[in-house]
Amino acid sequence: MLMRKSQLLLIGEFSKITGASVKSLRYYERLGLLTPAYIDPDTSYRYYELEQSFIVEIIQICIELDIELKSLTQYIHGELIDFAALLQFGKEIAERKLEALERSLRYIVDAQSRIEQIDRYANMDFYKRQIQRKYFHVEPVKSFEADDLVAFFKSAYAAYDISDSQTDSFVEYGLMMEVTPTERRKYVFMEVLEKSEEADLKEIPEGEYLCKITKASQIEEWETLFENKLPESSSFLIIETEHFASKYKMDTPLHEIRVINRIPLA
Repeated sequence: MLMRKSQLLLIGEFSKITGASVKSLRYYERLGLLTPAYIDPDTSYRYYELEQSFIVEIIQICIELDIELKSLTQYIHGELIDFAALLQFGKEIAERKLEALERSLRYIVDAQSRIEQIDRYANMDFYKRQIQRKYFHVEPVKSFEADDLVAFFKSAYAAYDISDSQTDSFVEYGLMMEVTPTERRKYVFMEVLEKSEEADLKEIPEGEYLCKITKASQIEEWETLFENKLPESSSFLIIETEHFASKYKMDTPLHEIRVINRIPLA
């Protein structure tokens, strides 16, 4: 064994080559994932073959993918490791992680784009901006009570599975009013990115909205806020959302109120 030992690496040397700490290598051994090539019966020193660094690389990739190492033992059968099955397992996990990262990146890019648009109006009291057509999941309410809003958003998020279907883009939510000569209908809403024929959605018209930033929710006072700023009309659509600018006030979020001449909603 003296000749063979000269061709092996002590655990400290193997640690430097692989980048895995000695403590980690011993843990891999306890799990049965990495058995030393030789253990000196007199000193209990552990020796490794250079080729075993491949196993450590696989383990480290699994760690980066947040795969629980104990789950890897299912691919070990005695002294054999089913590398084909293990690599396929890692590939599937990596693909899911990559898809999630790509969704997150798309969300970030979309949020940055929207914030850049909003920042153009940071120093304006009133401003007009073109807003594309949107689809809102809405629920009628008698008044804008905090408890009702929380209950709505909980149910809406569950119904549309936000974690899977809506993380590609920044989703708006808030309050809405339809004002006509005869009535005022109030809603809470959450934007839905993909129109579904089965869902009861309102189509929000594209157009140029007159907007104002407020320090608190003031949708109920929209007439006073926009006095003498709107064209002669008796029908309006008013939307209030949180104001997500580059400088966001965590303790007292700002709001953006948007008003447009009312177009009949679907």
